[in-house]
Amino acid sequence: MKLLDINGNQRSLEKLRDYQQLAIYPGSFNPLHKGHLGIYELLKAEGYHPVFEISKSRYQKDPYPDAYFARLTEQFKGVSELLVSDAPLFSQKRDQLLEFNPHWVMGYDTAKRWIDENTRVDEDEHKRIAQMSVIFVGRLSNGVYQAPNTLIKGDESFQYKILDFRCDISSTEIRNEKSKKQIDLFANQGS
Repeated sequence: MKLLDINGNQRSLEKLRDYQQLAIYPGSFNPLHKGHLGIYELLKAEGYHPVFEISKSRYQKDPYPDAYFARLTEQFKGVSELLVSDAPLFSQKRDQLLEFNPHWVMGYDTAKRWIDENTRVDEDEHKRIAQMSVIFVGRLSNGVYQAPNTLIKGDESFQYKILDFRCDISSTEIRNEKSKKQIDLFANQGS
């Protein structure tokens, strides 16, 4: 794992010890968009020191190609520090950064996959995440606010905080729209 500063220069992970209320915000950020940046600013306003984290490895998928991953990390220059890891699972990230005692930021979609017994990676992953201090962030989707607290059952015994955030944007939707435009452009070139 390595830490890049706002200019993309590598720094020692020991720098993380200087931060009060360290909040690791993992994701694919493919692409980084105003919703991610809004959550980042909300975390700062709440007194946290947010640091984005992105993993070159992906769960049950091939790792990102080097050039593609370089473009993903490049979008953080001038925006924020960035942790770059090879840990696709929350528990792996937790194990590598446990000594820094961070809070972990988890959006609604990730929270849903983690809490739902039918979609979680495995029970061991679930138990290890339950040992983390989690900041859940809700999301506005198609005009309906999806709050993480609706997912949490009364028997969950982990530390968590919920931040109210409303933004109707999805990286998947952005990628799908961009792909559709590229296909349309290609089709129109043939006519």
